[in-house]
Amino acid sequence: MPSNSNNQPVKNSKPWYKKSLDLSNFNLAKFFHSGLRKNKSKAAPSGVKKHIKDIRSKPMSDGTDGIGVENPDVLDIDLIKDEVPVIFDKKKNLYTLGAFALLSLFLVFEIYFFLYSWERQEIRKKAVALQEEATRLDQEITFFKAQAAPATEFKNKINNASQIFNSHIYWTNFLAFLEKNTLADVYYSGLSGNISGTYLLHSWAKDFRAVSYQLTTILKDTAHTAKAETGNAKVVGGDPSLGATFDLGLSIKPSIFTE
Repeated sequence: MPSNSNNQPVKNSKPWYKKSLDLSNFNLAKFFHSGLRKNKSKAAPSGVKKHIKDIRSKPMSDGTDGIGVENPDVLDIDLIKDEVPVIFDKKKNLYTLGAFALLSLFLVFEIYFFLYSWERQEIRKKAVALQEEATRLDQEITFFKAQAAPATEFKNKINNASQIFNSHIYWTNFLAFLEKNTLADVYYSGLSGNISGTYLLHSWAKDFRAVSYQLTTILKDTAHTAKAETGNAKVVGGDPSLGATFDLGLSIKPSIFTE
């Protein structure tokens, strides 16, 4: 290295890439020895175990107790297989389970309350609808009863008329019977009787012989005559030339009135 007049070394101001290479002090044995030492330091035993330790779980020290503060971001590494620590927080999980159970009970109660309210509302609606329908039917029944009163009265009249028609006496047949079975010398001045077929005819005949013939003629009509008799026969005014009066009692079969 150059020196000045005072035997002091002069600093070379040239950059490193312009400096000349000086191999006078190069020791080849030292170079190889340092290389072997580096290779030995790199070949670490494979059996060395490195442990993972989470220093965040260790209590922190601020250095006042003489211990230096560790870096919380630095983790010791443990590469051993299947040795991962599992932490189960029982208290936290119980809290979560309890909250979930309470939430489930709340939801079940809400659903039940909703369904119960909906059911009661539907029942009330149906009850109101039924009440309205019953009121409407009552009004219709009252209206139809008022309309049915005249019809009922008319029906009663028809029933009464039917009974009259059913029990109607066809006097035409009875009069035809008398006309057919009465002699020319006999006359009727009065009639009394009932629908059972028993009659009393107040009669006049020319003489007593005509009275006897009249009774015989009536009894011959057995199809209609059930019974016949005469009574109270007497001469008018005591003079036989004026004729005789008598009562003719008849029992006629009811079929004559419905033929």
